[in-house]
Amino acid sequence: SPEQAKGKELDPRTDLFSFGAVLYEMATGTVPFRGDTSAVIFDAILNRAPLQPQRFNPAVPARLEDVINKALEKDRDMRYQHASEIRSDLKRLQRDSGSGRQLAAQSQESGESPAQPSAASGPTPTAVSGHPPVLSSAPQVTASSSSVSAVARQHKFGLAAIVVIALALLVAGGFGVYSFFSRGGPTPFQNFTITQITSTGKAQQAAISPDGKYVLNVQDDNGLQSLWLRNVPTGSDTQIVAPAAATYGSLVFSPDGNYVYFRKAGINTQSEWDVYRTPVLGGTPQIILRDVDTNISFSPDGHRMAYARANDPDVGKQRLLAANLDGSDETILRIAPNTAEEFPRLVSWSPDGKRIAYSVFTLGDDLGTIKVFDVASQKVQTLAAFKNELVHEILWLPTGQGLLALYRRKGPSYQRLQIGIIPRTGGQIQPVTRDTNGYSALTLSADGKTAATVQVRVNRSLSLLPGSGNQGNAAIQTLSAQDVDSATWAADGKLLVSDAQGVRSMNADGGQPTTLLTDPNSWILDLQRCGDRYLVLAWGFHGGTNRVRIWRVNADGSNPKQLTPGTFDRNPVCSPDGKWVYYYHSEGPHWSMRAPLEGGEPEPVPSADVASSYGLGAGDCVSPDGRLLAINVELTNPADPQAVLSKLEVVNLDSTSQTSPRLLDPDPRIAGGGGSGTFTNAMSFTPDGKSVAYIIRDQGVDNLFAQPLDGSPGHQITSFTSEHISKFQWSPDGKLLAVVRTHNTSDVVLLQEK
Repeated sequence: SPEQAKGKELDPRTDLFSFGAVLYEMATGTVPFRGDTSAVIFDAILNRAPLQPQRFNPAVPARLEDVINKALEKDRDMRYQHASEIRSDLKRLQRDSGSGRQLAAQSQESGESPAQPSAASGPTPTAVSGHPPVLSSAPQVTASSSSVSAVARQHKFGLAAIVVIALALLVAGGFGVYSFFSRGGPTPFQNFTITQITSTGKAQQAAISPDGKYVLNVQDDNGLQSLWLRNVPTGSDTQIVAPAAATYGSLVFSPDGNYVYFRKAGINTQSEWDVYRTPVLGGTPQIILRDVDTNISFSPDGHRMAYARANDPDVGKQRLLAANLDGSDETILRIAPNTAEEFPRLVSWSPDGKRIAYSVFTLGDDLGTIKVFDVASQKVQTLAAFKNELVHEILWLPTGQGLLALYRRKGPSYQRLQIGIIPRTGGQIQPVTRDTNGYSALTLSADGKTAATVQVRVNRSLSLLPGSGNQGNAAIQTLSAQDVDSATWAADGKLLVSDAQGVRSMNADGGQPTTLLTDPNSWILDLQRCGDRYLVLAWGFHGGTNRVRIWRVNADGSNPKQLTPGTFDRNPVCSPDGKWVYYYHSEGPHWSMRAPLEGGEPEPVPSADVASSYGLGAGDCVSPDGRLLAINVELTNPADPQAVLSKLEVVNLDSTSQTSPRLLDPDPRIAGGGGSGTFTNAMSFTPDGKSVAYIIRDQGVDNLFAQPLDGSPGHQITSFTSEHISKFQWSPDGKLLAVVRTHNTSDVVLLQEK
């Protein structure tokens, strides 16, 4: 139907459009909307009237043609509104036609009244698409609409047969796009209550039990995370995993409700995760799977679970896998290149067990895509593609009528995830939430009537410290700047800050803010000063694309120029001589690239490639004299392929004879980077050029750490007692240190259908 093609909410009038298409095919032997491709067919459904049935079959009565045309109205308000209306018109046509009078006479001769069918002559009253039951004197027809259509393509039915079969189809409800896709119900979560069930402001993850009586949640108390079980009816809480300096994610109950499963990050850059399970009433968590890069999703029979793993055992490839609930009998379902267009972010096993849906960060012509893996054929098809939305978590609704999703939409609210419904047929996302909060984590009760999620309010602050840090009693100045995602310094000592949709300058005390550029539909990940003349940005969705690339602008924000052609280029840093911009090229195989600042073809950084590397961690930085490039690179551990090695790679930019860079061991607490959801560059040389500074996370609290390159011991240069750091940068004279810190206020909420 036109509304289905537009991705709008379906209702019973969609059935009647489909019914009109079947009538058309029965009367003419051909379909009303034809084309060589689905795009041409969709265009016909949306914009072109079908040829009149009498063109194909002159025997079609004008009144039947009117019925068909009204059923195929593109505006559903002009279409038949109820099945009873089209039934009445068809019965009148049957009555007034010679064949109709003949059928009625035959019925009376057999002792039956057309208005009162016997059990043998027709079905019992049946509701059609949620409407009151209707009666029919038509003989019972057991053929489905697809089989009727197949026969119609070979024969043109007579009027009597058309009316008889049409009435039977109406009564039996033997077809219907709306009822097939929506399983007879309205779009879920269009009328719901929202209830906050925690009040600590420290919830990080949540999952609801199949029966809806319990909610598992992660509480983060100043960096120490613990798992708690909330009994929803009584409001009582039980701790089932004690506080630890850990990061948990992807919480889910087993289908029988006896166990809880979760992922635990192996390192602070969160590029390595293992799956654990523990009894729902507490016990020692047992590791059951290593190196799992997505959530796990259970098969509907409760015997298997699906998940994905990348770069293990083969760098550059990813695998869709299934295993028993204890992690045994791991089976490969699919092997594919580990590209943005292929890698599953979240997986969900369909209620019928036949398909596994997964979300993909396409970052191409489409921003995000939902793909479906057919378990039997092992083929992948696209379910839905979105130009303006990026879908994160997905869950099949128990009825199979669609997917509940967490997603981002391009625009000022891009960083706040919202909840929506993706129809089973594809089409546009139907929003469930539309508020100024963000949401993280999403699970459903078995009946699909209650969803558990975490409502998040993000607070960011920009602080100024002495260049040496804030060890001891050093003063910390917190500026009043709001919504600071990233910050750097201008050549004149002013601060440059970004809120992800623009850049503004301000004095070091936060005064005299001036807007340099604004782009409300973009996503500015990071910015960096390049000498006196330029700024470089990791700028997403700018220039009419859905990609993130490195751009250069003048110091006043004017004259933007694209420097890189990649899909997700980030972490730009400039050479002091103003010749190069170094950056992270996420598609590989060369992770470290550089582009001429004045424009030109990017190239791999000489001698920067490291064997068994599959990406960058915290970031990269260039020394003040321009001679060294330091990179936090992540490697496959040769001793344990399912573990990650984090190394500090030091590349000599002066030497053309260097064949391999130096690899140093960073502090094991190193944090930041894309794996943790932070896409700002989290590394810098210290002003004297002797050390590399980066973020460390200890007991869940972030601080800055300086590691000398001469091998001497490193030291912590800040002493914060709470919160995370997303960005830091020294002023041009090295006397001040700007630090962007984040704090989330988050609680578990339940969305319950009324």
